[in-house]
Amino acid sequence: MCTYCHRRPKFSSKEQCGRTCADKAKRACLLCKTRPKNKKYHFCGKTCKNIATKSTPLILEIPKGHVTYDMVENKFKGGWKVGTPPAITKIFKVIENDTFLKPYDAYRILKTSYKVEVAAQGTFGKGVYTSSASSMSFGFCGAGGAMLLNKVVLGKSVQVSSGLSSCPAGYDSVVYDSQGASNETIVYSNDALRPVFMIMFQ
Repeated sequence: MCTYCHRRPKFSSKEQCGRTCADKAKRACLLCKTRPKNKKYHFCGKTCKNIATKSTPLILEIPKGHVTYDMVENKFKGGWKVGTPPAITKIFKVIENDTFLKPYDAYRILKTSYKVEVAAQGTFGKGVYTSSASSMSFGFCGAGGAMLLNKVVLGKSVQVSSGLSSCPAGYDSVVYDSQGASNETIVYSNDALRPVFMIMFQ
């Protein structure tokens, strides 16, 4: 049956029964898939949002052709710095509840300092390494891996041109080569970032 109205058979090899449902499916709620999502949000309303957040941790696959899928794919391609970007096979929305978001929201508002509990020891000390250059991030996951698209709170950042052992006093993050293919941003608190989407490759 049509994946939007669920009342009529699919048209030929399509997922919907016709053009009307196909157009509506591009902006459908990611949970129920039967009503339009509410503006910039990913669900149609509080009911679907509550159902989704009660099931956390949860990832929801975003159908190809959906406006959210297109947005994430365009961000990935727009951040690619070297050569041709690989094909994306699937994109998922990461669903989090208020308990998971609370430390992030507190950090975002207050920029208070927390201990880093899970981090990598790298060129810029023990921190959480991210990059706005998707080509840089892809180098760590490869064609058979997955990449997270995150919200990251930089706070007060310092731009550097070489490695250092830790974040300088008075700063919350370190930015290296901000315009190039080797772009890296390092934050020093778990609460400075939260995953929003997961991108899968071949």
